Amino acid sequence: MTPDDADERIFRESQRAADTIFSHYQLSQLLATHAQATSMAQAVLDELVHVCESAGGAIWLTRNRTAGPELVARAGDVDAPGTPDTALEGWLTVDLEDVGSVALATTDDRPIDAGARRFLSLVRHELAIALRGALLREALEGERAELAAVIAGASDAIVLVDTDRRVTRLNPAAERLVRRGSASVIGEPCDRALGCAVSGTPPRPCGGRCPFERVLRGGEPIDGDERTVTAATGESTVVVGSYSVTSRDGDGHRQAVGILRDTTELARLAELRRGFLGSVSHELRTPIALIRGYVETLLTFEPDRETARAYLHRIEDATARLGTMVAQILDASALAVDELELSLSTVDVGALLAEATGELQVRLPGASVELRIAAELPAIIGDGERLRQVLDNLLANAAKYSEGEHAITVHAGAAGTTVTIRIEDRGIGIPDDEHDLVFEQFHRARNARERNLPGSGLGLSISRRVVEAHGGSIAFDRDRTEGTAVVVRLPIEVSHEQRHPAGTGAGARKGGPP
Repeated sequence: MTPDDADERIFRESQRAADTIFSHYQLSQLLATHAQATSMAQAVLDELVHVCESAGGAIWLTRNRTAGPELVARAGDVDAPGTPDTALEGWLTVDLEDVGSVALATTDDRPIDAGARRFLSLVRHELAIALRGALLREALEGERAELAAVIAGASDAIVLVDTDRRVTRLNPAAERLVRRGSASVIGEPCDRALGCAVSGTPPRPCGGRCPFERVLRGGEPIDGDERTVTAATGESTVVVGSYSVTSRDGDGHRQAVGILRDTTELARLAELRRGFLGSVSHELRTPIALIRGYVETLLTFEPDRETARAYLHRIEDATARLGTMVAQILDASALAVDELELSLSTVDVGALLAEATGELQVRLPGASVELRIAAELPAIIGDGERLRQVLDNLLANAAKYSEGEHAITVHAGAAGTTVTIRIEDRGIGIPDDEHDLVFEQFHRARNARERNLPGSGLGLSISRRVVEAHGGSIAFDRDRTEGTAVVVRLPIEVSHEQRHPAGTGAGARKGGPP
């Protein structure tokens, strides 16, 4: 070999080494500038095809081990198979450890030389690390987005505090609980943010009684801690909370999270349930005791025919009372799962009112019922049996709460597309603050409870659901100063959805208010 040949060989090797170093630098820049695995893979593949002078190539990545490798990048005028396992005749395949594979296409005109192969073996590990990091970042971002969505959509209030018990984060439910936005709460001590400071002048931090302080100091989680949170509006809410240490901040200090559940509604429902059980048990015991007493009398003393007949009538009244109560309980159970069905037909409201008031006078001979029906009261489309149930409930209430003075007036008229029924009595009335509450299940007005008047607290709730299912409304006249006036408004016609609801067949409507 001549000196000129040796110089040329040295020059070519130096040039090849410089090209390799530059290509390696270029590749490192590409890996550093792409955060997403797919865009990184495409940029890397384009560079490898260029450096190795390949006809094309492909990269597969394994995002999910159960799903297998996925083709994420393709370059050149070649057909890449869906998986790297497919035989690639004439392709150079390089394994990227557990991340995936890269394959470069070769042809007779453009073979991949030994230098390109050495370059691929040099960068293989670096490519695997970079692509693995990109996949992990994507997975982390996905989990972070899911967690953020869960926290944002949670119905419980979630509050995160630092080692000094200062709020660092809270979710929308917590904002609603304290009636303040995150911007005004973050950075405040938890007792001030949640309004749970010890009362006094000035208020003192709750200190050792603070559940956040206890978990930060002791590390043990706390569950079922009950306290009262006072919002910025002054509204107080009873909450039950779970508290625990979640992580450490950048300085290694502990952070704690509290998950607070508003138990106000649960407490109200529990109170209503207790009241309902008390009322129902009393209401059931009374007619059952009457029935048993009269039956024992009939069996033991063998009274004369007239007396026996009177006892049987009383037994019939008691069983009817029991039947009504059982029907109301069954209706309330059905409404709780939204199973109200209406069988729609043409209903003569005037005739329905006449029947209901006539039956009331038969049951209560001393009742004075005045019926005022407009001369041309139009018929409506509705469920006659259900509407009769509403009228019976309202008339029975008017009679029961009149305390012996059964003076009841019933008005019925029409205006535009609505029929209005108004039932007035001269009874004990309803306290102003309970006009809406009495339509809730099991709720009974306090003046009725104080007088120990019988009732289950279900009739008005059922009546409201039936009326609203017809597209109407029911409410008490707040301006009436003597007794009670309940107003029912019903549309004369129903919508197409009410007449032909999906899934229930023509002429029936299932569900609650439209």
